[in-house]
Amino acid sequence: MDWIGKIKDLLDLGAKQVFIVALAAWVLLLLPNSVVETLGLASLRDQYRPVVGVVALVATSWLAAILLYDAGAWIRKRFRFGRATRRLLESLSPVEKSYLKKFMSHKTRTATFSLSDGVARGLVAKRILYIPSNLSRDKDYFDYNLHTWAYKMLKENPWLLSGAVRQDDDDL
Repeated sequence: MDWIGKIKDLLDLGAKQVFIVALAAWVLLLLPNSVVETLGLASLRDQYRPVVGVVALVATSWLAAILLYDAGAWIRKRFRFGRATRRLLESLSPVEKSYLKKFMSHKTRTATFSLSDGVARGLVAKRILYIPSNLSRDKDYFDYNLHTWAYKMLKENPWLLSGAVRQDDDDL
């Protein structure tokens, strides 16, 4: 049963360790004979060539599996983020949509609102807007920026702002 523990230890290797094993095995297999003889590894390579070849193939396959798994996780995360942000923007109230519509109609990522403006603060709490500086423009009026992801999503999907309440544009 000791070999099961050894297999478990092997499976705990990370991508860096697997890459080093694969690289070492491939280098040993593919180095020219003159270099291998100079290093004194000719008899080692000749004696264990099948084992080193299997190690090289398994380590390379393992590394490819790790990379594909990580790429899949990144892609799933991106799709999940896109769905979640779209749902967030779809669930906004008509007044919140009108605030965001001001940004899009003026093709800007910055607008000025009162620090006591509940709608703007709500959009900050939802992480759609943020206050880039603690310096006010005029007493309690601050610049609010639209996050890059929100600007891109709204630019690509203007229908997300349908149902916005009409307001005056003097707040920008």
